[in-house]
Amino acid sequence: MALSRRAFLKTSAGAAAASSMLPALGVCSSQPAQGAEPSYSPLNKWPGRLVNNYNRAATDNLKANREIIVAMVNDAVTLLTGEKDVGAAWKSIFPKELTTESEIAIKINILNPKYPPHPFVVVGIVEGLKSMQIDGKSFPASGIYIYDSNNRSTFEQAGFLKEYFPGVTMNHHGKMQRDFGDGAHNNTPYVETLNKCDYLINVPGLRGHSGYAGKVTLGFKSHYGTYPPLYHNKDTQPFLCDINCTGPVFKKTVLTVFGAIFGLKEGHGPRGDADSYLSYTKKIDAATTNPAPNTVLMSTDPVTAEFQAIKIMRMRDNRPFTVESMPAYLRSSAGVPAGLDVNYNIGIIEEEKMDIRRIVNGKRV
Repeated sequence: MALSRRAFLKTSAGAAAASSMLPALGVCSSQPAQGAEPSYSPLNKWPGRLVNNYNRAATDNLKANREIIVAMVNDAVTLLTGEKDVGAAWKSIFPKELTTESEIAIKINILNPKYPPHPFVVVGIVEGLKSMQIDGKSFPASGIYIYDSNNRSTFEQAGFLKEYFPGVTMNHHGKMQRDFGDGAHNNTPYVETLNKCDYLINVPGLRGHSGYAGKVTLGFKSHYGTYPPLYHNKDTQPFLCDINCTGPVFKKTVLTVFGAIFGLKEGHGPRGDADSYLSYTKKIDAATTNPAPNTVLMSTDPVTAEFQAIKIMRMRDNRPFTVESMPAYLRSSAGVPAGLDVNYNIGIIEEEKMDIRRIVNGKRV
């Protein structure tokens, strides 16, 4: 049963206690000063709620296990929503206006074709969407669109093979964006797929960056594959706030799913080979010898999802993950003043207010 916003806030203390399985390497601020009133999207059904699903068997060296990763996605969506049936779980994420004529965009990032958000995570999402029953009919594959832009990688190079996604439209927009009159940041042009679709699922990977947005390139910066990277300089952080907190990304996002099966460490990337996350995984599963992060994060709250992805990177390096240590774009997007001219509040950044639900090696904990 879905919690109301009021009920969620009343139970946040208990939820925070339940999320304490992992060792705290940093202490979050208790009450950071809020600079903006909450303005959560109506499509953010459960602000602050997130599933962290880790499974050591998701990979063996560099080989991924499709069956296990799809099961991880299924388990995450049912735990997130409280629905037992996978199709019903996916349907519950969307508003009641969802029909078999609706169109759903899935944003991936293939700039680093060697280590994108893993294709099998997207396979799990697509299969789940197709299992939704609406007025006695299954949601059609023809209503699902996978897209990226602003890179020269191909879907095939990144492992997104057409046979994995029968009937699904896969659009690589290159550097083509258009002004549809409703883009963020003074109507900046964006890709046609997002304009066409009614709903958006953001599927980033786990990657660092040598500079720019806090040395990470995660869910927020993934939308440099939706918008042109016009402000890839000193204005990066406020631009990331604008394109994620206003316009079609804000209005259409229903879910963020981190396909963190492999990952690059903070500060390393966006291109390059995967790094060992053994120092992270051993904090969850002391018996593991698998260095891959092998994690799926799922949340309707883009701020909460981004925070938890950064937390994984910080746990790897034994670094703090306090609110104050988060990149400025994330703090400003959560209503916490961070020295930027912009200040939104689209999600929850304080971990003690989050409802973290965990699965470890196939078992809910």
